[in-house]
Amino acid sequence: MDQKTIKQGVEQVVNELYNQHGEVRPSILIEAAKPKTSPAHDGFEWDNKKAGNEYRLIQARNWIRRVQVVVEDRPETMIHIPQIRVEGEAVESEGYYKPVSVLVRDEYRAALDETLSRLNAAKASFEHLKKASNGKPEKAPALKRADKGFDMVESALSAA
Repeated sequence: MDQKTIKQGVEQVVNELYNQHGEVRPSILIEAAKPKTSPAHDGFEWDNKKAGNEYRLIQARNWIRRVQVVVEDRPETMIHIPQIRVEGEAVESEGYYKPVSVLVRDEYRAALDETLSRLNAAKASFEHLKKASNGKPEKAPALKRADKGFDMVESALSAA
């Protein structure tokens, strides 16, 4: 089998795994490629005298970086997300791969959530300020403008 056909077979399996799991782990790619009927089977060395599982993990990582997955009808390459450790202990058994656009979208969502949370905290502080200035009518126009500003920012961010 030629390299182009092998690459297409591996790419097909990587796309299937990504669509099923939202990520691709090298060990899962190896499992999916084990059956001789798998389109990715010929992308790996299965003779244990020549190569063991660690070598196949290297092969899987190389394949995942070389092929593309389709995300929202666009082909993309995957990038490696390292194993997660907390206080020296592995939380994840191995690193995994995801498309860049998905990672950026996830990071944007996390930043947006944090911004909305901080905005809500600022609004709560502002409510205390309004209560404290209740006896000072000269502050009312500024407080109304600020109140309107909070609403505008919250509306714009909620639509994002």
